[in-house]
Amino acid sequence: MSKSSAFSEDYATARNRFREAAAGLGWRLEAHPVGARGPGGEELTVDAAYSTLADPEKVLVLSSGLHGLEEFFGSALQTALLEEWASSSPPEVKCLFLHGLNPFGFAWLRRCNEDNIDLNRNFLLDGDSYKGAPAAYPGLDELLNPRQPPSRSEPFKLKAMWTIARRGMPAFRQAVAAGQYDFPKRLFFGGAAPSRTFQLMNEKLGSWLQGGRHVVHIDLHTGLGPKGVCKLLIDYPLSEDQRTRLAEWYVADSFESCDSSDFAYVVLFADLNCLVEFHDLPAVLVAGGSKPMGTTGGKLDIVFNCARIRAAFGVQGSGKLC
Repeated sequence: MSKSSAFSEDYATARNRFREAAAGLGWRLEAHPVGARGPGGEELTVDAAYSTLADPEKVLVLSSGLHGLEEFFGSALQTALLEEWASSSPPEVKCLFLHGLNPFGFAWLRRCNEDNIDLNRNFLLDGDSYKGAPAAYPGLDELLNPRQPPSRSEPFKLKAMWTIARRGMPAFRQAVAAGQYDFPKRLFFGGAAPSRTFQLMNEKLGSWLQGGRHVVHIDLHTGLGPKGVCKLLIDYPLSEDQRTRLAEWYVADSFESCDSSDFAYVVLFADLNCLVEFHDLPAVLVAGGSKPMGTTGGKLDIVFNCARIRAAFGVQGSGKLC
């Protein structure tokens, strides 16, 4: 299979290819509706596929599509693996593939879900409340959240560069992307309550990972970074044992934990990886993290401007704004 042929043109095609490839391996399939509809009126679902014959104590969890339109990459990678294993042999560990965790965002080409929730800011743990925002976020509201679609002549890049120069890139990045819970119609809104995806994960993780003692979770994303380069981002400090294991599995500089000075930002409360790590399971987690594929060459202004334009238009599924 060529790299480009692994990609599907839309949600429905990607979902069908994923399910067919998993069924071809004899994996068990589940479909969980989220209560939303796609552009063609189709029911939108989170799909789970998992092997049943491998060692249940060792589990690889590969999830994708938490940020909607990033699922084009995530689905392609998952489907390519399944199709490759069909002609060779699947790994000896149990595999759990979670496809389309944000099916609304994938179908309508949005980062957020149907409630404008950035799902990777929605997985709060016991004791956390859906309240609060980085102190600097309200001061960036005008820049990040235009009240109407901006014109092509708007000097967004100059405004962003001036703001970053005054605040510093680390502080700007943390204020913008850490997640906020006080402005429901703004960017990086983490929700006011658990989303359907969060509820589903809470309901099913225990059964999906039953018997697992060594669990590795990788959540696939795209975004900042050199084009075509992957890096595993881990948003909790690593123990020496975890660091050693990761160094054995990956090239030493291909992963980064939140205690690194180069880490992009820290989510305000918790994200999907934390839910998998701290879920009440009789498992010894080896490592979990997000693995973004660089797509922008590090051009931060493009990323934020696309996000703010989409939010300002508020048009489901236009897909032509960036």
